[in-house]
Amino acid sequence: MKKPIKDKIRTCPVCNEQFTWREKKYGQIYCSAACSRSIPNGGGRPTTITEETIKKLEEVFSLDGTLGEACFYANISHQTYYNILDKKPELVERFKALRQKPFLLARKTIVQNLNNPQYAFEYMKRKKKDEFSERNEVTGAEGEAININLVNYAANNPPPIQTERVSSPDTQGA
Repeated sequence: MKKPIKDKIRTCPVCNEQFTWREKKYGQIYCSAACSRSIPNGGGRPTTITEETIKKLEEVFSLDGTLGEACFYANISHQTYYNILDKKPELVERFKALRQKPFLLARKTIVQNLNNPQYAFEYMKRKKKDEFSERNEVTGAEGEAININLVNYAANNPPPIQTERVSSPDTQGA
């Protein structure tokens, strides 16, 4: 014999209206599906897309870390990472820009240390090659041009390869 179902009067946590509700085993109680949908993540599984997760991803990408390292540090899967980018496409450019941070810091360090003549000269050798780089000229005997003769073995008949027959120690005395 089944127990009769009791109707209860509840207050919706979203709109604060009272409504009649039949008891269920679990779940948050809303007056309508619209109120249920108005709550982020509707009471389902907790989302992994939190500000803390995004901050962890930003931290690794600012060190020019790999995707695997970023996902490991943020404790998310690669698929979750791609889901985050689908929901927040502005993060694609943000993560890409953060990966340039180590290069900018290295450039800043180089420029700040240009008061050292050795560093300044090395910098100029790379930036103004026509003026500051070391040039090597290779010439032939007595400063003449070097003549290089290339042989095309595919067009000519290559010399035959000679092979020797090596006998094993067992057949030498026979």
